[in-house]
Amino acid sequence: MVQREENPARFWSVLICLFQVCRREEAGQLALADIGEADGVPYFNITDAGEDQGLKNAESRRRLPIHSSLLQLGFMEYVRRTKDAGHVRLFPQLRRGANGYSDAVGKFFSRLVTKAGLTDAALVLHSLRHGGITRLHAAGVAHSTVEVLAGHASNNVHGQVYVHREGLPLKMLKDGLDKLRYLEVEKVLV
Repeated sequence: MVQREENPARFWSVLICLFQVCRREEAGQLALADIGEADGVPYFNITDAGEDQGLKNAESRRRLPIHSSLLQLGFMEYVRRTKDAGHVRLFPQLRRGANGYSDAVGKFFSRLVTKAGLTDAALVLHSLRHGGITRLHAAGVAHSTVEVLAGHASNNVHGQVYVHREGLPLKMLKDGLDKLRYLEVEKVLV
């Protein structure tokens, strides 16, 4: 828990990537204004509207409900403290470099993996996204819901033309996202 207090960007960014199935830069570039609540559901607004924000593609723009585990771990308290300190960005300690805001967090994660004795070069921060998406499918979350949560384009006319993603209820998306579970994290929360 040292990282939680000494370097909250490392602590929360990794957890956001783990539970939100988002890209590392989507987490690292968040502004406090990108965190909201609608219909009682806290969410991240994944956007490129703010200063120095970017997205991989148009489908990446989305409202992403905040996973219940992050809420239980005290994420909204961190948000409140960061706002109270007068910051604009969620992780003011991260500086934008040639590889975006999250490069340092990605390197930190790689050191953690190595320290744990894991040597597979494919185990990088982005692999949390791959694993999370796989777990959502394994938990029976509808393919179309996983696409929306992950910010992926639909590959059929139904999803491309007829589904207006911005109109999907956050509660429905949250119900799907909350099916993403990790046993070891659950033990910490209980």
